[in-house]
Amino acid sequence: MTPARWQHIQGLLNEALAIPAADRAQFVAVACRGNPDLQHEVDSLLAQASAASDFLSTTTMETAASIVRPHPSLVGR
Repeated sequence: MTPARWQHIQGLLNEALAIPAADRAQFVAVACRGNPDLQHEVDSLLAQASAASDFLSTTTMETAASIVRPHPSLVGR
């Protein structure tokens, strides 16, 4: 990837992150019209940013609770 292409992708990513999540897909589709590879790159980075944001917004206890389940023999005691 060339530095110019990365700057373009990074610029689109930053613009997309600055708008409400509900409007991002349409923004990216319009901004990348005619360039599916570019759209794929930006969409991929947006998905990663969203996953990281979701992970960082949960507390340690919420994360642990989503992983650890009580043993069936202990439920209802």
